[in-house]
Amino acid sequence: NKKEYFLFAGRLEHAKGILPLIDAYAQYCQQHPVPLPLHVAGNGTNEYVQLVKNKIQEYGIEDKVMLLGVRKDILELYKNARAFIVPSLAEGFGFITAEAMFCGCLVIGNNTAGTKEQFDNGLEMTGEEIALRYTKQEELVQHLIDVTNNPTRHYEPMILRAQQVVAQLYSTEKHAERVYEFYNYILNQNT
Repeated sequence: NKKEYFLFAGRLEHAKGILPLIDAYAQYCQQHPVPLPLHVAGNGTNEYVQLVKNKIQEYGIEDKVMLLGVRKDILELYKNARAFIVPSLAEGFGFITAEAMFCGCLVIGNNTAGTKEQFDNGLEMTGEEIALRYTKQEELVQHLIDVTNNPTRHYEPMILRAQQVVAQLYSTEKHAERVYEFYNYILNQNT
């Protein structure tokens, strides 16, 4: 049972891709008669937050973009969002991506760096995509339109695959197991 909004979560800074997301979202609003709102959870420097606000005002979409600030209920936001957008220009591991997937949220992600690696891991494990990838703004806009037009059940197999991949690869238990294996590897190298 999803609510009708898209979600971005993270620091409001250049590397996280929030400004290109606002550009794509504004284009989506122009192309869709009933666009879903965009919820933005996170914060940044005063200067960068003002830059984001200015861009939102330039497009005249202040009534559609909700700047939520830092939130303690991020897991609930993931669970309820129609889709979580990861527009990062060069994400490392991208813990937020795995976190959103684990919460059963469809992910739309920039096909680069750590986000791409997570998508590729899922594709390798399952033989099918675990998220909606994009490389160009037009592709992101199309994904926003498609997710708005299709019911959540349309994406349910992808959401479930993503959740299973994250549980297998990135759970706390799996992480602890890998750290333990790595420590043993280091200890065995010195003997």
